[in-house]
Amino acid sequence: LAPEGALRDLSPSELACRAVDAGVESVIVLDLSRVGSSEGADEATMRELRAMLRGVDLIAGGGVRDAADLERLAAAGANGALVATAVHRGVIGSDWA
Repeated sequence: LAPEGALRDLSPSELACRAVDAGVESVIVLDLSRVGSSEGADEATMRELRAMLRGVDLIAGGGVRDAADLERLAAAGANGALVATAVHRGVIGSDWA
């Protein structure tokens, strides 16, 4: 994709586009600052990436609070979401599996 260290200067969108150009078919969009926080998922980034990366599976992660967040992420273009903290806390149940 790029020489060692060069990827650090790319935005998440630029990095995802490069990965897709290299043949990646699925991208996990994980905001590490939101993992375990239950502060809500980053819908804006998901919308931005969906507009740029049609035909690619996008999996959101970080900050998912509840089923309403999953619905908003789906509306923003996510094909799935990582929900470990919400499941662990019992906020999202097996009906979303």
